Amino acid sequence: FHLGNLPDYKGNATVNWTIINGEPYINGNIHKMDPELDAGDVVSRKAIPISDEMYIADVLKQAEADVPGLYEEALARVLVEPNAYVVKGTVRGSRCYPRLPEDSQVNWNLPAEQVARLVRASSHPYKGAFSFLNGERITIWKARPFRPQDPFYAIPGHVVAINKAANTILVACGEGMLEVQEIEKDGQVMAPTAHIKSIRVRFK
Repeated sequence: FHLGNLPDYKGNATVNWTIINGEPYINGNIHKMDPELDAGDVVSRKAIPISDEMYIADVLKQAEADVPGLYEEALARVLVEPNAYVVKGTVRGSRCYPRLPEDSQVNWNLPAEQVARLVRASSHPYKGAFSFLNGERITIWKARPFRPQDPFYAIPGHVVAINKAANTILVACGEGMLEVQEIEKDGQVMAPTAHIKSIRVRFK
């Protein structure tokens, strides 16, 4: 079983890279083993749509639910025709390499949509996207892009608004803003407003 849009997305951290790259779906594949990485014929596959609200845990949960049915379909197919496939395997195609925990540090110069995808791709069961505020590491578990109606001027990473009603904050990005909904500091998960009280602070 391999999650990835074969013949592309071979290798490691395929779900993370798929979300980061903004792909609209990811395929769960049952493929034949081959000496080359993820190059065997795909015998059964099913697409998992990826919405802007889905986190990596949601994709993994859906994939886990799909696996038994995909194996049943694959076995039924090859029992009738051992050489059957739905996608011909090939050594060609894009390759994903491992991501390290430090790769999830937020670059606030990126557009808000890209930062939000990093948050979604780094969330549970992984260690989370993170940034530093006043020298302290802050993990960002949940966030979404926010498009203000009017132009604004702010250094990327700056906290530009505190929404006490929603318990969220807005952080300026290279384009747009990020609405941060859940953070962790010193092992404690909390709403951003529980820790951040001023707009005179900036993530780095």
